[in-house]
Amino acid sequence: MPVSLSGAASPAPGPEGSVAEIVKFQRHIQIRFFQGGNDLLTLETPLSLSGAGNGLILNNIDVVLSGGGELGLDALSVTEGNFDSSGGTTVVATEANFFENGTLSGTGTLSGVVNMNLDSTLDPGVSPGTLAAGDLTLETGSVFTAEVDGPTPDTEYDQVVVNGTVTLNGATLNLLGGYANALEDIIVLIDNDGTDLVSGTFDGLAEGDEIAFGDFSGTITYTGGDGNDVALLGTPAQ
Repeated sequence: MPVSLSGAASPAPGPEGSVAEIVKFQRHIQIRFFQGGNDLLTLETPLSLSGAGNGLILNNIDVVLSGGGELGLDALSVTEGNFDSSGGTTVVATEANFFENGTLSGTGTLSGVVNMNLDSTLDPGVSPGTLAAGDLTLETGSVFTAEVDGPTPDTEYDQVVVNGTVTLNGATLNLLGGYANALEDIIVLIDNDGTDLVSGTFDGLAEGDEIAFGDFSGTITYTGGDGNDVALLGTPAQ
């Protein structure tokens, strides 16, 4: 099935005129970054890759969205690069997979199944901010990074809002910042919709384990918020 495009894909020229290459195959579009080229690609939205089986494969390139429209994909694969949703909306009909040194960052929405595989990073927010996702799986060897500078989501700490299931298969939790919290402070890192419980835990962090970083002192729970969120519960500093 041929690939159809609307909107524009605008690779920035690199040294000696080299650019990121956009290749149309029968069932997907692959964007590669040539050695010596510019490593940033801006996708102007609205942009649609229509047709079952069509997708976007990003390898060794950073991508940001612009234009305020929707990026529609059948599938997304990111390796050795950063996909920054930049407050926009990306609709993935099947799965978004992030592999070695692939990062999902920024704000906005990435709907569909999101799989963070070995050596990938989920880094929501823009110092800080909120990122929304569909079914979310963080596999062993992946990293969830969150900045926590206060008790208010989106403006003081990073948060992922999940519209679907949450599966934590021993991923690493990397917390940055750390303010002097109050006893009643609740930091909801993953806001899980509905009533389905979180499956699994972060690496080395069981339910109720103590957690400390910077000036923050507390415990972690996988049944926080409205009963099924991943949250930090503040305790008095010792």
